[in-house]
Amino acid sequence: HARARRKSMSLFELPPARGPRILRVSLILLLDVILAGSGIAMMMSYMNARNHRAQAAITRQAGDDGAENLALPLGDAGVK
Repeated sequence: HARARRKSMSLFELPPARGPRILRVSLILLLDVILAGSGIAMMMSYMNARNHRAQAAITRQAGDDGAENLALPLGDAGVK
């Protein structure tokens, strides 16, 4: 049998027909949106966890009388 071997299309090649080309570009854009959304969700989760830990540390520093004892460094804020 002398079958004609058909070379498989690369992932980055676009099909010549309009319909499959639009489908492939749409799929790539959908995957990009999912990836960007995942990155944003991870950043928000990190920031929320960071804020939660900071708030817990401030709460632990509160005095027994309920007054907050915030010993935060002032740095060079112009306070003398």
